[in-house]
Amino acid sequence: MREILLSAVFVAALWSPNGSEGCSSGPSDKRSVQESPSFVIDLANRSFEPDPGVDPALLELLGSAEVRAAHGIVQLNRVPTPEDRTALRSAGVELQQFLGGTAYLAEFDGTADPESIASVARWAGLLVAQDKVSRDLWEGEYEDWAVTDDSRVRVLVSFHAGTSPDAAAATLERYTDVFEPHGPSNAWIVEIEPRDVRGIAADDSVRWLEQGPLPFMPLPATDSGM
Repeated sequence: MREILLSAVFVAALWSPNGSEGCSSGPSDKRSVQESPSFVIDLANRSFEPDPGVDPALLELLGSAEVRAAHGIVQLNRVPTPEDRTALRSAGVELQQFLGGTAYLAEFDGTADPESIASVARWAGLLVAQDKVSRDLWEGEYEDWAVTDDSRVRVLVSFHAGTSPDAAAATLERYTDVFEPHGPSNAWIVEIEPRDVRGIAADDSVRWLEQGPLPFMPLPATDSGM
């Protein structure tokens, strides 16, 4: 249940409210796509209309023999049919959460074929660091409770489900010596220098960063006598 909740929070934060207002890929999505053929992708920290094709950064990554998986966005020309999903899966792409319009978060496996992807998708590309950080953290607007005595920032870092604890720890220790696992959902509590937020976010295994977790806040005293 916690993993489902965190996934929902992640998509809600990543997805700009200026985009589509639903996360269903049912008939209502088909109507909205037909009425508004715009291919602008609205995310929390940026909006862009990609040129058709497979993004060069994704092409380069998929060409590396060492890549086992990569995470990004796939945009189709229409709401995907079961046949589209099957074709993408055969091309090494698994559609995940709906982002609005015809865009989806996606995982590309190490055998993903760019030509096959391009035959089904309008555009495919990687998530960039900006896409994986809450707006306040990205813009350097820190909560008082999140700033430590040594001017670090207390951050909750979530990794993709396929990332092992050892791999997550190896990623984090490149930036800080203060981190610990947080719950069963592949999230970690981290204290980092503000300048390192973007470095951690750029790692493909990282799913989301936000200030947190919230400290315990005792209820204020009342005069009710309770």
